[in-house]
Amino acid sequence: MADVPLPVPTTTEQRAESKRCECGTVTKTAFPAEARGHASYGPRIRATALCLLCRQHLPFERTNEAVADLLGVRVSTGFLDSVHSEGSEGIAGARSRLDQGG
Repeated sequence: MADVPLPVPTTTEQRAESKRCECGTVTKTAFPAEARGHASYGPRIRATALCLLCRQHLPFERTNEAVADLLGVRVSTGFLDSVHSEGSEGIAGARSRLDQGG
């Protein structure tokens, strides 16, 4: 029998360390690109939501339900809108090349 495991969302705490040099300059480490704010969704959740929205053509409400059912995470309409906009921006270069015939 084949089956898939139950979704188990994981949370990773990111900390930025600051150090002060002898000269008084404070240097702070950078957060990873995925850490977009105080609470962020990772690349797998973002990719799944984008696939459901754009590839499967699900409306926002059904995408939210599917993400919750499949991944065990509740997301907001604002999050889905940002993922959709980001995906659109990501293909802008390819789209313009297609519009130009090449």
